[in-house]
Amino acid sequence: MRSPEEGPEVGTTPAGLREEVLRAGLDLFAAYGVRFAQIPFEEAAAGNRPPLPPVLFLGVCGFGGRAVTGHVILGATEGVLTRSNTTRSTSDDWMAELANQFLGRIKNGLLRQGIQVHRVPPVVLKGAAVMLAHNQDEAPLELADGRDRVLIWLDAEPSTDDAPAVLEPPTDVLHEGEMVMF
Repeated sequence: MRSPEEGPEVGTTPAGLREEVLRAGLDLFAAYGVRFAQIPFEEAAAGNRPPLPPVLFLGVCGFGGRAVTGHVILGATEGVLTRSNTTRSTSDDWMAELANQFLGRIKNGLLRQGIQVHRVPPVVLKGAAVMLAHNQDEAPLELADGRDRVLIWLDAEPSTDDAPAVLEPPTDVLHEGEMVMF
């Protein structure tokens, strides 16, 4: 367990959690052959680039634990869902699966820091085009590759639980894609 003198764990700070979320998003799509880069908010908001297709699918996932609680929203274009889908599932089913894997990656990254969270299964919303927020403090992360894009919103705050928030990080957290057979 971390002592108070060591300061807050990276994953419990807004910047640290946002970094974990960004890494999870980039790694998730790279695992399906879609190589995105982060688009800085200023560049995305300025509109100084060719227009990208609208984000029509949203996967909303909640999480909570002793250290942090909140939700993430993963928004994707139809194109990126088609490009990354290695199954025969529909776009909305694939969006739910990607959102579930996305939160799983975030959860594993936090667990490697000793921060445990529980997750809520994703809810998928589809059909309404989503625009970028113009408030930089609440701006989504934007990932794009020139053809498609993904938007990620994060809303999190420290939990108010009195129990110790950060535990000793476990050494046996599986890497994404690994499996244990019982």
